[in-house]
Amino acid sequence: ASILVVDKWAHPDAAVDVIITVRSTETVMQSNTPARDAIFKVYVEHARSGGRIFVGICTVGECAQDAKAIVLQWLPAEIDGSFYVVGVPDAMRLYEIMTKWIQAAIRRNSPRMRDGSRIDRVLDLTPGPYDIPGKELL
Repeated sequence: ASILVVDKWAHPDAAVDVIITVRSTETVMQSNTPARDAIFKVYVEHARSGGRIFVGICTVGECAQDAKAIVLQWLPAEIDGSFYVVGVPDAMRLYEIMTKWIQAAIRRNSPRMRDGSRIDRVLDLTPGPYDIPGKELL
């Protein structure tokens, strides 16, 4: 109940604790991809926050490691402990990595999220358009 999840696009004035962006390897590896600008904006927001915002960038698919290398080339400087770039082969590994990121952000960051931080409340969505790999539907 203490975890508030809002989409920053829908609520531009909301405080940001965690930014997670997921990109397909195909999108990242396209020339002149719009993913580059989006990821750079995330990097700038992280830098402006002084590292307070937890950032996770994940490439997903067969060539995830190659796409990860491309993303790292786009970043203008070394990344620190609250900025992660990883590549995973499939949706199951994506689910696992996002769970770890959100748990880490709850532990390290927001006092609003610490009390009763039940990650399952965030990620165990009701049946419908969402399909969570490896999870039983409610």
